[in-house]
Amino acid sequence: MRAVSKTYYYASLLNLLDYLDERFGRDGRTEDLTEIITLRRAVLKLTPSGHQGRFVSLVNLSNRLHERFRRAGTPADLEETIILRRDALQCAPPTSSDRCISLLHLANCLCAKYTRLSVEAELTEAVTHVCAALRLCPPEHYVSCRNCLANCVELKTRKWRVPAPTSSNVEKVVRNIIAETTKTLPLRLLSTRTGVLCNRDAQLSYFEGSAEYDELLSSSVRDGPEFEEPIRKAVFKFFRYTILSHRWGCSEPLLRDIERKNIYTLEGGEGIAKLQNFCIITLQHDYAWTWSDTCCIDKDSSSELQEAIVSMFC
Repeated sequence: MRAVSKTYYYASLLNLLDYLDERFGRDGRTEDLTEIITLRRAVLKLTPSGHQGRFVSLVNLSNRLHERFRRAGTPADLEETIILRRDALQCAPPTSSDRCISLLHLANCLCAKYTRLSVEAELTEAVTHVCAALRLCPPEHYVSCRNCLANCVELKTRKWRVPAPTSSNVEKVVRNIIAETTKTLPLRLLSTRTGVLCNRDAQLSYFEGSAEYDELLSSSVRDGPEFEEPIRKAVFKFFRYTILSHRWGCSEPLLRDIERKNIYTLEGGEGIAKLQNFCIITLQHDYAWTWSDTCCIDKDSSSELQEAIVSMFC
């Protein structure tokens, strides 16, 4: 009876986490992130050494702690992330791609710690891990691994050269360009990758959790527009979106019909089917976002309606 109760508790935690993860991805609220971390710790306790789900539990908890570290900069979160990612590597990741990503994520955390404390051993370990990741990496992870190694070497040789820009300066440049780019975006966009309607904060949260954002922060940026242009192109590519051009039907989905829902799982007739097909076509063309005048505007708000109209012509 006790084993059944434990299994039920474990399944309940995972179901609740699925809901919170989706809401956090949509709204980006700090209180949701804190609750997710608490529940992920509980799941980890239920997956001891040897449990088939331990690797995934370690990775999920470490990813959320790293997300909180990037937001708040708390050293304890970074230290715990490093410990968990080391533990994950000891769990024999299921595929070579999983091991590659685990090595890369650990190396990035060690680099972050080195920039704060300048402990040479941390940087040496980071170089070892990212070199191992490069030997394993599939094509889709090559650029991330290469940039991480370049960042490690740049940190290692910095003391022998004219001081390069700090990571905080790079982040400032990136954030300024993000703010400049997103101010012309609609207040709400549909994520073609998740099927969820996202407000501005959630859009930014998606970007800050992306590989593209990590790569930009690991790059070296000097003063001048020619050095900022690659960042502008990367930010624009991530946030570019399509607009559904269509003839209105009699069953078009409105904001209230899709808000806090996944459009890919909805059933609702011709209007929903049209929106779903449009999102898939957009995704197939490598656009992460799309906008429709039927459901991405709060038509009861005149100011929002006006802002949406202006953004279409920016």
